[in-house]
Amino acid sequence: MNDRRILDGVFAVCGCPDDKFRSACSAVDKLDKLPWEDVRAEMLDKGLTDETADKIGTYVQLAGVFSCFTVLVVRWFPPDSLSFIAFSLELGTQA
Repeated sequence: MNDRRILDGVFAVCGCPDDKFRSACSAVDKLDKLPWEDVRAEMLDKGLTDETADKIGTYVQLAGVFSCFTVLVVRWFPPDSLSFIAFSLELGTQA
């Protein structure tokens, strides 16, 4: 996942505490070298709960950033809302 804004959103949705954010980022950054099970174990060793690590895993294992982005946006905004449209347009202009 190469857009930190999306990763920030994933961690927020999953309930990652602010004091564990850097540790979780460090672990997730290893996904290109390690299987999810090892990354999850590292997250648990660094103090994340099983529930938070599993929620993060649900998102970071999705194929591609677009899939993850789509799931996050739909959770935050109903697809027919003006907020959804505005958010989508704002992100599109920053990409």
